[in-house]
Amino acid sequence: KPRVTIQQYLEGRPASRAVLCWQGAVIGGLSVEATEVSREGGPATVVRMINHPEMEAAARSLSARFGLSGFCGYDFVIDSGGRAFLLEVNPRITPTCHLNWRVDLIGLLFSQITGRSGRARQAYDVDEAIALFPHEWLRNPASPHLASCSHDVPWHEPAFVRTCLAMRGAGESSWRSAVHTAWMRAGASRGREYLPKSDE
Repeated sequence: KPRVTIQQYLEGRPASRAVLCWQGAVIGGLSVEATEVSREGGPATVVRMINHPEMEAAARSLSARFGLSGFCGYDFVIDSGGRAFLLEVNPRITPTCHLNWRVDLIGLLFSQITGRSGRARQAYDVDEAIALFPHEWLRNPASPHLASCSHDVPWHEPAFVRTCLAMRGAGESSWRSAVHTAWMRAGASRGREYLPKSDE
């Protein structure tokens, strides 16, 4: 039978913490606050890098409790007093896992599995705002965030970028299907960022 979960409404700002776990231990993570969302209650399209020890502690405690390995995302609401309230845990890679802030989660997973170091990638600063591609552009191509924020456009995957740009105006399911197809076709080149470092 379908189950309904009823929760108290909390006024605040959406936030999340993406972590990489290995047998219950968190080996890397990053926290963001959403400054723009696709729709009410929807995914973030612009995020700001934050430090939030309460979010870090909650993610660390629950990851250990469940013995998690791999990527997962913890969703929070931050109230006006700065307190973080946990909403849910998503046992999967999340839209901010690729952002490199103090730690490269994708590179850490590569190193954990292979024992080899991955190449460093672009880093962001605390409080830096990032317009997530293509979501903020799809939400509003005239958004002021596109001019003022950093971007995470995967320029090394031009076919993927072209597909995203061509899909504005299509339904969300059509857009997701087209992007998935383009991403899978580009699969042969996706690992190049995480090849072992050369000895040069």
